[in-house]
Amino acid sequence: MTAGKHAREFREVAEGVHLDRREESDGRSLIVPCTVPGTRAGQGEEPPLQVSVADTDRTARSVSTDQLLKALAESTRELLGCAEKVTVPEKPLS
Repeated sequence: MTAGKHAREFREVAEGVHLDRREESDGRSLIVPCTVPGTRAGQGEEPPLQVSVADTDRTARSVSTDQLLKALAESTRELLGCAEKVTVPEKPLS
């Protein structure tokens, strides 16, 4: 995440939950841990799960980018069956 050619800076917004520090006009990226039970040993040493929400071409604003990002992270973690217990804050961009 923070080293190499495509390194980016993240800030921790909750235990184990990191938000891309770059404020882009088209959206945000959130990093959360996700070890899937039953997969090979050492999986937790690999890059964590990254989800992004882009505001490009989004006209309906009844749901905020924060809400979409939180819902995407939580539903993706649930679908994958991630072992870690983390709480994505209601307003990760705050």
